[in-house]
Amino acid sequence: MGWKRPKQPILGTVFSGKVIAVGSLATDFQVGDRLFGCTPGLGFGCHAEYVAVPIKAAMAKCPVHASDAESVSLVFGGTTALFFLNKASSKIGSTLLVYGASGAVGCMAVQIAKRMGFRVTACASDMHREAVLSLGPDAFLSYTNKELVDCSTRFDVVFDAVGKMPAAERRRLLSDKGIFLTVGGSSVAKETREQLEQLRQWFEEGTLKPIIDSTYRLQDITAAHARVDTKHKVGSVVVLMDDRS
Repeated sequence: MGWKRPKQPILGTVFSGKVIAVGSLATDFQVGDRLFGCTPGLGFGCHAEYVAVPIKAAMAKCPVHASDAESVSLVFGGTTALFFLNKASSKIGSTLLVYGASGAVGCMAVQIAKRMGFRVTACASDMHREAVLSLGPDAFLSYTNKELVDCSTRFDVVFDAVGKMPAAERRRLLSDKGIFLTVGGSSVAKETREQLEQLRQWFEEGTLKPIIDSTYRLQDITAAHARVDTKHKVGSVVVLMDDRS
């Protein structure tokens, strides 16, 4: 996103790892704490063995008994799902459709929406039916066969978790006073420490599980991107910095 070259050559916005040093004003965390979170704005820098994070950034202590891979896979999808679903909190108890339920955001949205009290219908490719149903939705619709086309239900909330839902589909499936949410609109998710602490609590209670599609070593980062580009992953692709992750 720079003028002639990337402004930040090290990509990656989410992390999980151990604190090795703190600044003089950093009093919330100590050396040795295991934290998960994200760098703010367009800071990036997480595809590396070390990253310096401002103390005001969204970060919190990792869930107890969670590996770094499990912790980091909660961050992007979990905070994004929470940000958008909180906009529909007035509709809790109503019907909700998650479009793109097999992605990093979608997998978290299905689980979080159920935890919040929605009646959830998950929509994804038929090849991911079993994986998505394991997340506990009330119903499943495939958009690669006629299930979505033939659906006559109109939902109180429609959440497009991939930003690719056709406008005609949205109008057909949304109730007259329904709420449409999309990651592909002008509203950009904002990550907070409170979101991370909520995700940690649900993980520790056993009501939210991280979904890891695959893991790659840092030296195989090209293969990790290629896996994402197939559009066939379920949940998160995780990049590991060392054998202890």
